[in-house]
Amino acid sequence: MESSFKWVMRSKWAYKKPHKIYAACLQIITLMQVMEIDLSIFLDALFWGNEYCVADKRMQWQRTAFLHSAELPFLLDRWDKPPRKSDSIIRLKGARGIINMFAVATTIDLVKAELKGLGLFLQLSAKDDVSASKLTSLTFTELEDMAREKAPTVWQLFQSILDTGKGKKWEHIALTITSIVSYMQSHNRNRLQKLLAIYLKFRGISAKGFDTLHAMGLTMSHKWTCDAIQRISDECMHKKSSKSPGSPPEVQQVYRTSSGSLVGVLWELWGSAKSSLLNSPEFKLATYKDRHSLFLNAPKPIDQLPTSEGHDILQYLLGTTNIAEASYDDNSRLINEWLQQLGWMMDVQKWEFAWALIVYWAGDQLTVDRLQHLFMFRGRDDTSYNHLDFAVIVFGWFHLQMAYAVSLHKQYLGTERGCGLQHVFNILNQKGLEKVLTKGPFHHTLNEALHHVAAAHIHKDWLEVAGVETLSELCSRSAEDLKKLASKIVKRRASSEALDRLDEHGEDEIDKELKQVIMWNRDVLQYLVLNEAVKNSDVGLMENMLPHLLYQFTGSGNSKYAIEVLELMQGLY
Repeated sequence: MESSFKWVMRSKWAYKKPHKIYAACLQIITLMQVMEIDLSIFLDALFWGNEYCVADKRMQWQRTAFLHSAELPFLLDRWDKPPRKSDSIIRLKGARGIINMFAVATTIDLVKAELKGLGLFLQLSAKDDVSASKLTSLTFTELEDMAREKAPTVWQLFQSILDTGKGKKWEHIALTITSIVSYMQSHNRNRLQKLLAIYLKFRGISAKGFDTLHAMGLTMSHKWTCDAIQRISDECMHKKSSKSPGSPPEVQQVYRTSSGSLVGVLWELWGSAKSSLLNSPEFKLATYKDRHSLFLNAPKPIDQLPTSEGHDILQYLLGTTNIAEASYDDNSRLINEWLQQLGWMMDVQKWEFAWALIVYWAGDQLTVDRLQHLFMFRGRDDTSYNHLDFAVIVFGWFHLQMAYAVSLHKQYLGTERGCGLQHVFNILNQKGLEKVLTKGPFHHTLNEALHHVAAAHIHKDWLEVAGVETLSELCSRSAEDLKKLASKIVKRRASSEALDRLDEHGEDEIDKELKQVIMWNRDVLQYLVLNEAVKNSDVGLMENMLPHLLYQFTGSGNSKYAIEVLELMQGLY
């Protein structure tokens, strides 16, 4: 709402003609000359420079009206950049130098005040940096929102500099710079630095690398990081010991119930095809009439691990150790090291290991392979403890997911001009996916690309099988019809049965591109189902997928994971 001062000033401007304003100004200048004062003396006295002017009611009103007027910003702009004369190409200097000095000084004071207020929220005390809940209580997005709220001027400055309008994520850079500046003002404002230090420690950054990043204000020092990791480990060991004092925890028996593996996997495949449609922006699920229908519910888990209170999974951080894990002897030393950190290395406890305890060891295929060979090498040792009879060695499912993605990459990469993944990667402008890499975000990028390509193929299959031009037309179909269409898509476009029907036509009549698409849909849907099964802890579905995983790794030439899957099947059945 417009203030009374602005309204009065605007009403006076409305009926004043330029020549009348000029005449009035001329009279005022003449009177100032008579009174032997100039404009600077007048303004200084009016704006709190003369005690009599400060107390005068008429001058108070004029002073307040001027400071609240709509014309003040325009006056400041003119003083900074006076307009050119009509007959001159040179702009008058005005008061640019003085205004710039004032603007810089004001901005500095404002930025300092905002950073001081923001700094209170960037502090993380030493007693909290070993707490996972405290360390991860704020996400990057929440930190950005906090910086935007508590330091709006700083945020606007960075936005004007960093936001190029090309869609790049400038907010992360702005937050990083803001955190560095705040950290330089006070080392207590170190929330981001502690987060990055702990993250980079587990990414294998060297001590010199840490010291360089610390000198730049990006992380804490290497010494602090090592001490923090040790404190986190000690805290975890304390919690672990309090949960199982005196002796190692007892083994819990896991009972399995058999479900029809083929039916369960097929049901999940239909669910994946259906969710591809429902998650499409073109389908508009929010306005779909049958969106609450039972036919659209996700498939029920086959054998899901309990997730209620009391069944939460707790992870405990072990301390770091200077063992390279480069030989069988190193792996043997590591086993003793971990058990010693857990406090399970007393003679009585070793006896319990030999007779009563089972400890599961999981990791990537290389770790599992070395532990299995170590188990065989120690088969003739004297005691059951030295035999490693307590050890059950299994592969990590996350590593298996990565191996599956690499298998799809190897099988369907193709060429830039073909119809394989290489052609799609170029269209999507996905860099760094031409070759399989073991370092960096390769798996994350590949996994994201596989999801995009799978969604595109399944969307196309929905159009073909349903006989529609766009996915939005399917909004008129009932939920039961959509479920039937999803099963048809799996049967006709993503199954070995569909491939067998194609092969019946003879080599010359086979549509090779269609065959490639069906093979891709069949394999990638299995990959998506596996991801969902692992994510939702559906161990029954994971077990049912083992035969397909065996064929997948055997066909792609990954004999090591094929053997791991086969050994797991032998252990289960």
